[in-house]
Amino acid sequence: MASNPTKTKGADAQQEALIKRLANEYDPVQRDVRKNLAAFARLHNVPYQKLRARVRARDAPPTRRGTLSEAQELALIQLIHTELLSGDETAVFNIHAAANHILHTSGENRTVGRGWSTYFLKRHPELQVQRKTPKGTLSQLLVASPSSSRGHDQPSIITPAGTEASDQPQPPTPLESICHGDNKLPGIPTFPTFFSHRQWQLEHMAAAFRYFSRHGYVEGMSGHISVRDPEHRNAFWINPLAVHFGLLKASDMILLDLDGNVIGGNRNRPANAAGFLIHAAVHRARPDAHAACHAHTVHGRAWSAFARPLDMLTQDVCNFYNAHSVYASYGGLVLAKEEGERIAEALGEGKGCILMNHGLLTVGGTVDEAAFLFGLMERSCQIQLLAEVAANKGLQKKIISDKEAECNFKASDPETLYLEFQPDYEYEEVMCNGSFKN
Repeated sequence: MASNPTKTKGADAQQEALIKRLANEYDPVQRDVRKNLAAFARLHNVPYQKLRARVRARDAPPTRRGTLSEAQELALIQLIHTELLSGDETAVFNIHAAANHILHTSGENRTVGRGWSTYFLKRHPELQVQRKTPKGTLSQLLVASPSSSRGHDQPSIITPAGTEASDQPQPPTPLESICHGDNKLPGIPTFPTFFSHRQWQLEHMAAAFRYFSRHGYVEGMSGHISVRDPEHRNAFWINPLAVHFGLLKASDMILLDLDGNVIGGNRNRPANAAGFLIHAAVHRARPDAHAACHAHTVHGRAWSAFARPLDMLTQDVCNFYNAHSVYASYGGLVLAKEEGERIAEALGEGKGCILMNHGLLTVGGTVDEAAFLFGLMERSCQIQLLAEVAANKGLQKKIISDKEAECNFKASDPETLYLEFQPDYEYEEVMCNGSFKN
């Protein structure tokens, strides 16, 4: 018997309405990995591909009134290179006005919204790291769109810099300084949605655990890494209790708010109670610290028994020059909120803290930075212990001067420290074929 086309059309419309409603309800924090979206689709008996497309459309960039075609985007990129990157070194590029200028000259009666400029730059990060100008970084200038800009018919695309700008070229960033020639390494990436940013963070967090495992930072159930959620700033991701660091994946992580409530991620295992108390206190005290690492490592614990800060014995340890501290108290297992707060207080504004008779703690703007600093602090403790043995046998230690240590420390910025971890990230990715990303 032939199917009734009217009935089929009605059923399709009902399904589309259901998919639209479910896509709006879908919460990437509560269901933070792709397989959970598939489970969500199965639960409501709707096609996964259609639901995924709707969720992606929901998270699409703001366009308000219009957008550029692929050919028009290429024309805009060419205009940026022609008029700004190879032109006036003191110019400010109004990307919003330039996009509308291209639409206007193409004979199209539409314009892009202000939010489109930011989205365009996130899709073309190579345009954000070309150079600095006397008025600021190029990424800042590209999104500059003064409220006094002219109307749609005659947009002001290139705006000369003010007379207050210096004619002197800006010094290179620390990351630019270590790159030979014109080919520069990219810095910390940006993301168009919280979902993509969150997934990237979780993948790098899992890679940091694989790195910890490979270097022998495992001690039973001890040790934890946390990463602040990019959308929910009063919540952080942390590893489940009693899972070997070498087995952890992005989907294993637990999302806790600062009161200890599980609000997303893995609900099959608990978090480490001591880990929550330490990391919650650190994230409360340090809004700039988006990630924190703590583990009970061999050399870190050995050096912590002396309750002394590290000497500036090597170029590398200067990353901690006047930026690390010692928590010279041992209160047993961290099972009280006050102990976590005392550790956070001892950390202060630094990058790391040596916890007497306990272990090491580092923080960073990214989990990559925090993980690299943790490995560096552990190796620096090992070097310090070896140097102390030699010194006890009569050899004299040569400490780097404050002037030179401070000079080295200035190269220790978040982008450089992020890049320091990327060789290890890429190594872990190859060694396990990217399995930690699942």
